[in-house]
Amino acid sequence: MSDLKYYTDYYKCQAKVSANKEKKAARENAESAKEIINSSAEASIKTITDDYNTQILDTKESYESDFKSNEVQVKLNERYLQRKAAEMGLTDSGMNRTQMTANQLSYANQKGELTKQRQKAVDTLAATMRGKITDVNTARNSQLAEVESNLKTTLAQIDSDHNAWVNERAADAVKAEQEAATKAAEAKQTEFSSLWKTLKDENDNRMSDKTYLARLMEEYNLKYDVDFDSIEWAMLLNAAGMEHEEYLAWVRDYYGVDADDENEISNPSETDYDNTSNQTSGNTGKTAKANNNNNSKKGFWQASKIDYNFPDNYIGAGPR
Repeated sequence: MSDLKYYTDYYKCQAKVSANKEKKAARENAESAKEIINSSAEASIKTITDDYNTQILDTKESYESDFKSNEVQVKLNERYLQRKAAEMGLTDSGMNRTQMTANQLSYANQKGELTKQRQKAVDTLAATMRGKITDVNTARNSQLAEVESNLKTTLAQIDSDHNAWVNERAADAVKAEQEAATKAAEAKQTEFSSLWKTLKDENDNRMSDKTYLARLMEEYNLKYDVDFDSIEWAMLLNAAGMEHEEYLAWVRDYYGVDADDENEISNPSETDYDNTSNQTSGNTGKTAKANNNNNSKKGFWQASKIDYNFPDNYIGAGPR
């Protein structure tokens, strides 16, 4: 009878194939999910980058008019100061040079202020863009981690489910085998009891003819491969009122072979099997040939040579 480990190992082989397929599918699904997440994130980042780069470019361009206005204003102021100085005859005067210098400083200051404002606006847009990209990547990493976590959970659940299936099937198989063995033992016990009673009854009615009884015992032996050293065999011999050697003699006679010839005992010929002339009319044809050819006499060669020992408390017709 197989033990639990045998069936556990057996069903593990089946479960492993199924589990590997399910795990492969789970991993493929996880990879597909990751690809979708990454693709979506990259698309979002591209949209954000394109949008803010456009805003940055527009912002820079929006300051160009202010820069040009500043340049125009400094030139207008310069012409105005030159004209006024000429009118007053102070073209090369210190006052004129001071005013011209002040005009240039005003232009430079205005230009510097515009440059700062433009850079601040650009930096603000760039920082906002980076923040949005960071948010996208954070969300992506979170989703990828969730997919990975779900995959681990799924793989663990697959193992758990298949282990439970293996344990359940193995337990069911052992139970079924035990039940079958119990039924077989009960059936054998029933058949043994019936045979024992038949042998006993027939022995009482056929004191001189043991052929039919030996035939019944042989059929039982062929079916259950009885241990000739067992109490079971001793009880059958006792019920039949037969010595073990009498049984062996019937075997030799029935198959037409010499019990000292191991070859013939192990491989009796077709003619030997068909020899039913010594059988009672009610049992003609129910020979060992109908059960098993080459293996049917497997135990008889051994039986002819054993040192048959009965228990000390055995009382019966078997050999001493």
